[in-house]
Amino acid sequence: MEQLREYSALNQTETATANKERIAKNEKRIAELNRIFNALYEDKVLGVLSVERFTEMTETYEQEIAAAKSQNAKLQTELDKINSEKDKTDKFLKLIRKYTRFEELTTPMLNELVDKVIVHEGEWSEGFNKENGRPMGIRSQRVDVYLKYIGKFDIPDMRTAEEVETERKAAEKLEQKRKYNREYMRKKNAEKRAAKNTAKEKSQQSEKQPQKLKSA
Repeated sequence: MEQLREYSALNQTETATANKERIAKNEKRIAELNRIFNALYEDKVLGVLSVERFTEMTETYEQEIAAAKSQNAKLQTELDKINSEKDKTDKFLKLIRKYTRFEELTTPMLNELVDKVIVHEGEWSEGFNKENGRPMGIRSQRVDVYLKYIGKFDIPDMRTAEEVETERKAAEKLEQKRKYNREYMRKKNAEKRAAKNTAKEKSQQSEKQPQKLKSA
């Protein structure tokens, strides 16, 4: 729950603050331009400003006002989305409080917590054998779990640098052992196939030999 709060705050607070500041700045500028526009209109009515000059100046101000309003609309949409995500986060936190302690992961729990699961296509670490098309190496498969309200949430890696390095070395050692075993089995299988082919050839030759003697 704490990691989720930190993740949510980190991705939302800075953006929300920046958007609110930009919106306030645009609103202030729009108010200033409206006052200028009113002053220019009065000057035009009083004959202090020509119609041509009034039109030229107000067109520029109207374009700036339109741009500021358009930007504010986009920023507000982002703010609404952030507020909606915060609301979803709060709903999810309220939901998982029900399951802070449990002995068994049940179907009702999964139905309540999980929105969907996407299983990606499996991959082989060494690709496929060009001769027989068989997969080689270690098979891995990514599975993405989407939770209710918050979607796919990747828990930050809390391991220390030493723990990461230790696990990396262990995985590397295991992979080397597996690779050795795979090479050993490939060699043995190749020897078996060669021996089988040799025996087959000898058997075929022995079957042909009596036929030659009979015809002689």
